[in-house]
Amino acid sequence: MKRIIYCSVFFLLGADIFAQQDPQFSQYMFNPYTLNAAYFNQHLGVSFGVLNRFQWVGFEGAPKTQALTVYTSEKEGKLSYGLKLVNDKIGARSTINASVSCAYKLLINQKHRLSFALRGGILNYNANADDITYENSNDPHKVGALGSITKPDGDFALFYNSGRLYAGFSSNHLFAKGATTSSTGHLNVSRHTFITSGYVFRLNETFSILPSIMLKHVANAPASLDINANLLVKEYLSFGVSARSENGLIFLFKIDLKNNLSIGYAFDSPLGNPIAQQQTAGSHEFYLGYNLISKKYKTITPRYL
Repeated sequence: MKRIIYCSVFFLLGADIFAQQDPQFSQYMFNPYTLNAAYFNQHLGVSFGVLNRFQWVGFEGAPKTQALTVYTSEKEGKLSYGLKLVNDKIGARSTINASVSCAYKLLINQKHRLSFALRGGILNYNANADDITYENSNDPHKVGALGSITKPDGDFALFYNSGRLYAGFSSNHLFAKGATTSSTGHLNVSRHTFITSGYVFRLNETFSILPSIMLKHVANAPASLDINANLLVKEYLSFGVSARSENGLIFLFKIDLKNNLSIGYAFDSPLGNPIAQQQTAGSHEFYLGYNLISKKYKTITPRYL
């Protein structure tokens, strides 16, 4: 593996060598199920999503993340089921998160819907000391044999949708207060809380604006805020920009093709972060989605809500 500076190794593989931090995505508004298990579409059918993220390009040992999501609605849209698989690698550490979910959608009235969801699965962390290269082979802080730890995982989520307005809340890693130890290390899992909201402003028959926010809080870490704005053209072409409190600007693009296939791209720019500008050319994220629709419901922005 490419050489990693010592401070990064120590941060990732220090006393709590399996300290947990979820991977970061920029196109979560295109596939909200990645964060919120209660998310639902305005149709019956199966939705597939794939995300591939290359973070901090040019930085040695930078994170690389892949995510696959599948979710479906049944019984007149009241129940939905989902599957999420995430593979994340940063430096010598790799993480696999596999989970399934079940959500119940409550029809408040013809326009307002509220969904509740539980998601359960496993988290597996693996750290390979052989992937760490030291400038000094006799470094007194050299990490010894590491290994693998697996533990159960669970999420709870709410999602509200009125057709124009949506809001979501999710508390991920419900078992975060517990820690697992093994002969190879100590695993501390931090609870992640996400609050999202957005509104569709229909300007005319051609253009709509979709402002949204995402507030993220991780235990024992500062809160993070994303402010997003997407311009939707003819309900199939989207251009957007996001401002993230700690990572500069994000530029987004997405196109929805007539065969229910969606293609998206996001570029995370290190603008506004002088240290990051010296180390990386930014982050690239690719999205591919497909909706296998069995029954459509008329909505203003079906691709987003």
